[in-house]
Amino acid sequence: MTQVRAFVLERAQSIGLTKVSDEDELFESGIIHSLALFRLVAQLEEHFGVGISDDEINPRNFRTIITISHLIETKLVRLQPWDGVSVRA
Repeated sequence: MTQVRAFVLERAQSIGLTKVSDEDELFESGIIHSLALFRLVAQLEEHFGVGISDDEINPRNFRTIITISHLIETKLVRLQPWDGVSVRA
């Protein structure tokens, strides 16, 4: 979740916010809007080496840092053979 938080905080700082909690509503607070969402998706895909489908790009998956982290963690687990090790985004 730390890396996802860093991406979101970078976006928040670009609009003058200095703090974002893991539960903050990113769309309601203005941290993420449609263009910022696509930029964030591109950053996440590149950084984590995952693909995020058009169907997954929705407010439900990108509502908070927690929901974004859950999406990324789910994708990372699918990429790796199960070895009993927890993966954290």
